[in-house]
Amino acid sequence: MITLASVDYGDISPVTPMGRVMTIILALLGIGIFAIPAALLSSAFSDQLRIERESLKSELHEMLSDGVLSLEESEKLYAEARRLHLSDEDVTRLIEKVRREFEEKENVSVLPLHKIAATPEHAIEHYKSLVSQIRQLGILTDLEKFEASASKNFTLTPGELNLWRHLQVKPTTPQ
Repeated sequence: MITLASVDYGDISPVTPMGRVMTIILALLGIGIFAIPAALLSSAFSDQLRIERESLKSELHEMLSDGVLSLEESEKLYAEARRLHLSDEDVTRLIEKVRREFEEKENVSVLPLHKIAATPEHAIEHYKSLVSQIRQLGILTDLEKFEASASKNFTLTPGELNLWRHLQVKPTTPQ
């Protein structure tokens, strides 16, 4: 039994070659009987803990959907965090991470272009932002020098230059 558990206190030492072979076989069986199931069990516990922490994160998303963490929601969050062995610092980091995700979701400009293009609302907001930036550029730059430089060496195509000129006109309010 000592050899099976691979503790081997040295109480029994095989002397014959057959006894030594049998001890090696028993040692390998000990690994199979104890170590492998323990590793599988540990891995299963670790996976379940990860799943429950992800579930806590999605619950936190729902709690923060209105932008505020109520006292009841906070108590529930910290009770669940204690159950999952998360420290207060871990919970604070998780809350900050979820808030950053909300901010990034609202800030379309940090998304890659193919993600922006996938949602018409995002594409419209991004387009408006780009037009606004071009107008700001027109306000901050010397228009005559810009157009002279753009026309010289054909830096901008005629279409791009016409679009630039069109965007520099003050927008009219729709009636």
